[in-house]
Amino acid sequence: MAASAHPSAQKNALPIKLYPTTADALEVLTAYQQALTGGAVMVVGPLTRDAVAALAASSLVKMPTLALNTLDDDRMVIAPQLYFFGLQTENEARFAARLAGNESRRHAVIINDGGALSKRLQAAFTDEWLKSSAASAKSVPLGGDAMELVKLRKLGGGEDTLFFLALDEKKARIARPYLDPAAPVYATSQVFGADANNSLLNHDLEGVRFADMPWLLQPDHAAVMIYPRTTPPLGADMERLYALGIDAFRLAEQIRAAGSDPLNLDGVSGRIRWVASRQLFLREPVAATFRNGEVSVAP
Repeated sequence: MAASAHPSAQKNALPIKLYPTTADALEVLTAYQQALTGGAVMVVGPLTRDAVAALAASSLVKMPTLALNTLDDDRMVIAPQLYFFGLQTENEARFAARLAGNESRRHAVIINDGGALSKRLQAAFTDEWLKSSAASAKSVPLGGDAMELVKLRKLGGGEDTLFFLALDEKKARIARPYLDPAAPVYATSQVFGADANNSLLNHDLEGVRFADMPWLLQPDHAAVMIYPRTTPPLGADMERLYALGIDAFRLAEQIRAAGSDPLNLDGVSGRIRWVASRQLFLREPVAATFRNGEVSVAP
C-alpha cells in the first residue's frame, strides 16, 4: 500500500483489493479463485512456502501472479505466468559463501542448531562453498550446555579456516565469543534482529559479516528514502516484510508492463535480477559487518 501511494505509481496504478488468508492450501486456492472471479488482472501472493506450492501445483494460474516465496521442488512444471520473489534466507547463505570465497581460506566450519531453518542455511552455504574444488566444509552442532560451548574454542581457526553461523541472533551472540577471534565469521540477516541497535550487545558479534537489505542497512539510500516508514517503527522481521511489499508492488507493475521479459530492479530489499530459467526474481542483499558495537556497511 505504501508503494501504491507513491507518486511514481499514480499514473497507471491499478486499484488494490485484499484477500486475507491463512497458510491453509484450500483457503489460499479459494481466495485466488475469488480474485479471478472478481476481475483481477494481476495477483500478488501467497506468502508461505506451502501455499505457494499448492498454487503452483494447481491449474488456476491464468494471469500474471507474483508469488512471495519459492518452491522446494525445482522439477515442478510451472505455469508460464507464475513468477517467484521472496525473502529466502537461503539466498543470503549462498551470498555469504560467495563473500567467504574471497578469503584466502579453504575450510569452512558451519555451526548449526539443528532446527529446520538452520539446516537449510547450512545446506545452502555448503552447496555454494563447495563449488570451489579446493574447498572443504564440516558441520558442528551448537549445544546448550557450557561444556559443549567450550568445545567451540577447540575448533581453532588457523590460517585456513573460517566460520559460518547458521544461527539466529540470540544463538549467534552465544557462539561467537567462543570462536577464534582472528578467524573470519559469516552469517545471514538472522543475526540482525531485535537487538541490532544495541551497541553493548553487538560486541558479542564483533567481526561477524552478514547480509541484509538496504531498507534496514542503508536508510539514506536513494531507492529507500522515497518510501514512507511506519510510525512507530516495526520490528526487524516485520520491516523486512514491509520492504518485501514495496518491491513486490514495483515488480508487479513491471510484470504488467513488460510481460514475459521483466527487467532488473534496484529495490529496497536488495538489488533484484530476473532469472528466466526459474521464473524467479533473485534478491541480492547488502554486506555489512559488526565493528566496535556498530554495523558497518561494506562499500
